[in-house]
Amino acid sequence: MKKILLLCCLLVLLCISAFAVSLKQIYSSDKSTIYNLTVIDSDHNGLNEIYFYESNLAIPWPWSLWLYEGDNNYSYLSINPPCSSESWCAGYIDDDSLADMVGRNAGGPITVWESPDYNSYISNLVWADTADTADPWDAYITDLDQDGKKEILCRARTDWTTRIYECTGDNQYQLVFKDKPPVAAYYGGIAFGDWDGDGRMEFTFADDGAFDQVADVYTYECIGDDTYQLEAQDSVYTKGAYKAAQAGDMDGDGKPEFIIAGRHNDGTDKWDNVITIFEATAVNSYGCSWSITLQTNLSTNTGPNMGTGWDLKTGDIDGDDTLEMVVVTPESLLVFKAFGNDNYQRIYKGITGPGPYSSRLNRAVVGVYDVNKNGYCEIISSGYYFIKPSGTIEYYDTKIYEIMGEATFDSLRATAQDSCIKVNWATSRQFANYGFNVLRASAISGPYSLVHTTYDTIRLDTTLQAYAFNDSSVSTGTKYYYKIQAKALNDTTIFFGPDSATGVAGRPELPITNYEYQLFQNVPNPLRSQTHISYQLAKPGNVSLKIYNTLGQLVNTLVEGHQQPGIYSASWNGKDNSGRTAANGVYIYRLNCGDWSGTKKMIILR
Repeated sequence: MKKILLLCCLLVLLCISAFAVSLKQIYSSDKSTIYNLTVIDSDHNGLNEIYFYESNLAIPWPWSLWLYEGDNNYSYLSINPPCSSESWCAGYIDDDSLADMVGRNAGGPITVWESPDYNSYISNLVWADTADTADPWDAYITDLDQDGKKEILCRARTDWTTRIYECTGDNQYQLVFKDKPPVAAYYGGIAFGDWDGDGRMEFTFADDGAFDQVADVYTYECIGDDTYQLEAQDSVYTKGAYKAAQAGDMDGDGKPEFIIAGRHNDGTDKWDNVITIFEATAVNSYGCSWSITLQTNLSTNTGPNMGTGWDLKTGDIDGDDTLEMVVVTPESLLVFKAFGNDNYQRIYKGITGPGPYSSRLNRAVVGVYDVNKNGYCEIISSGYYFIKPSGTIEYYDTKIYEIMGEATFDSLRATAQDSCIKVNWATSRQFANYGFNVLRASAISGPYSLVHTTYDTIRLDTTLQAYAFNDSSVSTGTKYYYKIQAKALNDTTIFFGPDSATGVAGRPELPITNYEYQLFQNVPNPLRSQTHISYQLAKPGNVSLKIYNTLGQLVNTLVEGHQQPGIYSASWNGKDNSGRTAANGVYIYRLNCGDWSGTKKMIILR
């Protein structure tokens, strides 16, 4: 079964490989950061916040937030905590239901900040390692030794050590691991995961290459409670391995990958970016499975940090449950995707600056998060531009991009029936499409008005899909023109038609009955603030759509009543019939219509 599912996934990916995706800029701001971005719903209102360390204000830099307000709208808020701190990662560490963020004071210790209450933003400093200053440059919240207690995994620039702090109580943390690899220094980020599939967690990083053009890659494995040992040492052809990322299983071969990336000097003071993907070859053994050199042709004397001003992250931007690799360089935004085992191709390239080589993104930062919780990760590109050769700042900038849906129409036909006009249309391809609008006018030039809409969400389909609608609100002898609009994600310009027909008299046309009973998976899943459940009815009847917990107890009734054949959609905000927010966990939703019933599972994860 696993092989069949894997083959299906690969076939889907091969279908995608014939084209490049399109991204749309859905937000732009004159605020920016040269450090990390992190996203969390810290005030528990169902809408995410983007935390960033604002670089276009005088030191000490405060935390700032973009508050997501729905419909791709954001507002700006500066927190101004008691002291400035870079925000590295956010989550829940000490299990008190208050959002936590790991950061550092500029040049100072690793810190933990927390929301003062359940409905507030993160602003209170609750812990700092003042006894052993770490000056962390990268940090993650995880549970490497799988003992049920969250840890902070970070690297320290003060002594080039890797450190693990474990939560021992409410706002209490203890240094349980500290080790320095056999190199003078390393600037690299950290990646973690069970790379070799032996049930034990690993973390990986690389040194700075020691000016020999080859960086050493170190992998440590957890061998017991708070106990770690060096299990593998590899090499990668790059100097200054500044970035790392955990990727999961990007190519669908059952083995998760990790990414090591840095810069390479070709000997003429020109710096290129080198990205290398590693994969397990056996237990406790790893090797390079793919690599690419991005030729940026940047010289170290063209401005500050031009050789290191780039970043990479992974995330599912196209909603197919596999991760893509997103890279931002001083002049480009790139997206790479796997098309089969160890086969990665670039599916998007865009310019980050106002023009190639005229003004470039300095100290580029990228975040990949599903901020609006619609199942498709957004790409947040931040930093600032400057003009050569002086390095004078031109303007600050952050942009948010999201993938655009597509629809390729095959046909449209309007046919006169008794007391109605039947509209048939078909598509040969759909991607990130949320249904269709049927538009009608009494003249070919319009104006067109909406007469019908469907809610059948399709993430990707490359087969012929046929649809039909009986328009019974027509007058005898009047000619009508019909267009179909695809409700593709971030694209309202996809229309097909028109086609026309003239209304005739006669008996009313029976409703279309070429539907099948279907209950679709809710989108998005997991549910965080709201989800949509689509279903299809083949016959008229009394319909109920109800949500139950795993004990079989009724949580909410979404639909109760008589419905005709067709495609429907219902929304759920994650609350029970009494208006209380349902707890995180697995839920079952059941559709009943006559003698037919269908069930599916969904997850709430806030």
